[in-house]
Amino acid sequence: MRKLLLIVCSVLVCVHNLEATEPAAPSCSEPAVVVSAQAPNIPELAAKAGVVMEVPVEVTIDGAGVVVAASVLPGFRASMRLDEAATSAAREWQFAPIPACESRVATLTFDFKRPLPRGHPGRVVFVPPYRIEVASAAVLVDVRPIP
Repeated sequence: MRKLLLIVCSVLVCVHNLEATEPAAPSCSEPAVVVSAQAPNIPELAAKAGVVMEVPVEVTIDGAGVVVAASVLPGFRASMRLDEAATSAAREWQFAPIPACESRVATLTFDFKRPLPRGHPGRVVFVPPYRIEVASAAVLVDVRPIP
């Protein structure tokens, strides 16, 4: 009887300890979780030229999950205003809040793909954790000589 009472008490203590344990709060060192992502608008000149390029953008995220700074990685040079399009889109991303963190940093990649055939509406694909692939519709360029 004593053994049974000891076992029951042990089980009750374990159950009480499990109920009292709260889930761990997210850590500032964990990767930021994307809540919403904005695709860039492809500049007309880049769409006409059919530019294919990846643009890495470093963002700083505050405790509320808001992007407070965005810039193309140092040493990287994008052409035809794709860097501006990527940083502008990056500023619109939203991340899960972690109030205990003053700021976190993540690197987003905007992958400008080969244009799709004429008549296709274009395509945007989000690839977790931090990548967006964008393919524009092909743009017809008038090559007739100017009179």
